[in-house]
Amino acid sequence: MRTRPDSGSLTTIDPSASSTRASQGQHANLREECLHILEHYRPSNPHDDTAQVLGAFLEHLTREGQLVLMKEITSFDPDQLRQLRTFLVQAILRPSTFSTKNAELRNRLC
Repeated sequence: MRTRPDSGSLTTIDPSASSTRASQGQHANLREECLHILEHYRPSNPHDDTAQVLGAFLEHLTREGQLVLMKEITSFDPDQLRQLRTFLVQAILRPSTFSTKNAELRNRLC
């Protein structure tokens, strides 16, 4: 079972909060702050792609998903950002890769 990294420090996601809309200006300001954090992120090692992974998620999430992720990014320290990156990769990207590979395998066998 996967758990969110350091779940006590992560932003609590309230389902009713997704209906709360940020104004265009608030969204733009939060996005600008978030991009600044990612641009100035210092990798912990040569293979640390935290800023790129989080930036890619920001690029492809819905507006509501962007808001949740941006709030987390702006409240996290670098270690927590790396944990968040690992969580997103393990919980979202890896399972989707496996399902794609399984579909390709099924297509080859059928």
